[in-house]
Amino acid sequence: MQYTVRGKLLPSEEEAILLDTLCRVFMSMVRFAYKRLLQGLDSYEVTRILYDVFIPNARWCQWAVEEAKALKEAMEELLPVPVEEYNRKIELINKKNEKQGHPLKEKGLERKLRKFERRKAKLEKHIENGTLPSVVFGSKRLFKKLTKKKNVKETKQYKLGYQLFSIY
Repeated sequence: MQYTVRGKLLPSEEEAILLDTLCRVFMSMVRFAYKRLLQGLDSYEVTRILYDVFIPNARWCQWAVEEAKALKEAMEELLPVPVEEYNRKIELINKKNEKQGHPLKEKGLERKLRKFERRKAKLEKHIENGTLPSVVFGSKRLFKKLTKKKNVKETKQYKLGYQLFSIY
């Protein structure tokens, strides 16, 4: 039986550098494993690749694959939820549009309606094809900063690299 214990480490400066590197490598392993699972590789094959490419530690490779599998399963399970949300939003906009009399407000509602229909169609296409939308490992705010080409190297490392498993 396994127990999960969350804790806070207070490392020295040298230990902090090693811990940062270890955490960054582990999250890279998770991202790498997720991409390989999407390509259709077996979890055993992915574990072997991780063992050869990243860290020759079978436990860590298995944990990275398990975390990537959990993420993939969650994405598959939750994919219909945004489609339902977009259906609800489209209905609300259609109701608002019937009541509006101002042409500028109607134009704005039409733009919103097209945007939601476009996003809904994109998700429905993923459902039909059995694929998953792309995943951003990190926060939404960080993703927006990265798309605007701002210097966020430290933030990115903090958001993406500070997860770690250890069993004693």
